[in-house]
Amino acid sequence: MWNPDASKKMGVFLDRIWPPRDTPDGWVSHIGGRPNLPDGWEWPRIAFPDGDEFEGVTASLDFLAQIRLEDLPDVPDRELLPQEGVLFFFALALTAEPLDTFGPDAWRVLYYRGDVSSFPFRAPPSDAGWFLDDVDYTRTEAAEYRDPGASDKGLFPYCPVRAVAAPSWKRPDGIPYGDDVREWLRLVEAWPGEHRTPTTFEYAESDLPLRVEDALLNLFHARNQWREGVLSFDDLFARRYDLMSVSAEDRERVRMEYGDWLTRVKRTCAELVARGRSALLKDDERRLVRGLVAENSDRMKALGCHIWPNLRLAATLSMATLLLDSPELAASFSNEVDAAHPGNNFSPGGSGHRMLGHSHVIQEDIESDSVLLLQLGSDGSGPRFMWWDMGNLTFTISRDSLAALRFDRAIAKIEGH
Repeated sequence: MWNPDASKKMGVFLDRIWPPRDTPDGWVSHIGGRPNLPDGWEWPRIAFPDGDEFEGVTASLDFLAQIRLEDLPDVPDRELLPQEGVLFFFALALTAEPLDTFGPDAWRVLYYRGDVSSFPFRAPPSDAGWFLDDVDYTRTEAAEYRDPGASDKGLFPYCPVRAVAAPSWKRPDGIPYGDDVREWLRLVEAWPGEHRTPTTFEYAESDLPLRVEDALLNLFHARNQWREGVLSFDDLFARRYDLMSVSAEDRERVRMEYGDWLTRVKRTCAELVARGRSALLKDDERRLVRGLVAENSDRMKALGCHIWPNLRLAATLSMATLLLDSPELAASFSNEVDAAHPGNNFSPGGSGHRMLGHSHVIQEDIESDSVLLLQLGSDGSGPRFMWWDMGNLTFTISRDSLAALRFDRAIAKIEGH
């Protein structure tokens, strides 16, 4: 019989700060966004190894998180980490293959001993976002809702986090859905759930999209089905639709229809942005956006690719980015802001974001002599993380390597359900 008390160990929960501008000046710890990399530091990159499918390709890793170590609470194993400084975490975030397939250059943990709060945010290089051109695997919110016309290749919106002491439990041995494992899951999921913010707000489907921001996200979602800015029309067709024996005549017809549709969508996006991203949509604007999205879905369906726009998801996603530029909404539309609170959108089966303590195990537990440096859960509503099928991205390091501050020896692994 599994004993929860004996399996319990205090660790660190990285609680997303909500609203996201509720931070003092110079706040450092965040997931997503851009890193405060020191001047002279190179952005981590990978050159894919010989014999790999992508041999000869180089790419910049995706920035995932930076954590200020002074802010960590006093929990077991805290003394193993430096008392001050910042940890930076990078990886190939969109890969459909295990990270170790590509070797240890597929992730990176960097440590800076000093204060980075005065350093400017560093934009990612133009070759970040590797695997955005994929057409075969499930797409993440980060890929689906990115702005295809933006020059910034960052995938994940900025989400400040606060490190708080939180319980963790070692997963029991046994069958995946036995009573012990179910009890373990209940405990693991209960703690983040306690941070929900009561609200009676619900989106009315007829009112969506509600604001310019979520209207743009719906249009971005439609545009990204064509891998705009990543693949040419011909390359996309060759990868996805040629297998369906689309005739040359139909291909040219789709090209013309898509080109006309994209022109209208880009014009609409520009007109909406000019109104201000926090502006409430007028009825005619809402009808126009929904019509453009439906038109794209119908065209995709005719090509055998079924797309289901999610107006409610776009509205929830929009608050995480909108509140960064329009923090006054937190007071003016408090019920709507509360509904988008991270605690109200915690994914069942997810781990949240953690350090130290026990990892949230999906397939394999971490090594007994390893320390949990960081575990990022699937979190589509804020940073738009999605690790395979509602999984985790976990960074660990051996105690010996940590004692020597050899963060280059850290190990990263993605696990999915």
